[in-house]
Amino acid sequence: MIELKKLVAILALTSMAPLTFSMPTFAATAPTYTVVASDTYWIIANKLHVSVAALEAANPNVPVNNLQVGEVLSLPIASVPSTYVVQPGDTEWLIAHRLGIALGSLQAANSSINVSNLQVGQVLDLPSSPSFTPISSSNSVAISSTNLYWMTRVIAAEATGQPYAAKLAVGSVIMNRTHSPNYASSVQGVIFQTINGHAQFTCVANGWIYQVQPTSLDQQAAQQVLSGYDAVPNAFVFYNASQTPANSWVYTQPVIATYGNLTFAS
Repeated sequence: MIELKKLVAILALTSMAPLTFSMPTFAATAPTYTVVASDTYWIIANKLHVSVAALEAANPNVPVNNLQVGEVLSLPIASVPSTYVVQPGDTEWLIAHRLGIALGSLQAANSSINVSNLQVGQVLDLPSSPSFTPISSSNSVAISSTNLYWMTRVIAAEATGQPYAAKLAVGSVIMNRTHSPNYASSVQGVIFQTINGHAQFTCVANGWIYQVQPTSLDQQAAQQVLSGYDAVPNAFVFYNASQTPANSWVYTQPVIATYGNLTFAS
């Protein structure tokens, strides 16, 4: 009888207070970016297609003018894009590289699309929680005063009045050439190289490279490409179609991208 009374008491208690379960909570992992050499808030914001103000707001305790290499910045979650519209010259690798996301993640997010045969205007889904990574330093060179000086001047001279993307692409062509056996191996060597008696860049041939007044954007672009950023992988030439003869050999080269008035080709 005592045991039966205990059982009844237990059942009464459980009926009065139903069992509850605490569900575990998981904090969403915010996307991050690791600072690399020569980064500034402005450069990072342009790399990742976020506003400088939003980037600063996401990192209130990080000094704006004193970023440290290796420092991890939080990215504004609301600014992470969900889709990307394919542009002329885009490849899956170029899109992943430009947006700072893993190629495998891009492919996985578009399993029903043949990302090896992208069409202009096609809309790609981007990973919902991308992990932004620093740009590879495999293409970087020492940012010496000489490299920075000449890279800044050639960008200023060849991309005067052009958008920032064009400035990056001009610098990328210089860097791509330094890694090719067909051209000189140094920044200055590439800029002043002559082939078959012809200067490779108009600004060298007409002397504009010595007269141009570089802007802060020219120097930022120079720093970015010297740190390893390649805006136009495999591009070795660029031209302004409105100023290039119709019979020029450059038109036979596959176009990789067009920024402003400049076309970049392999």
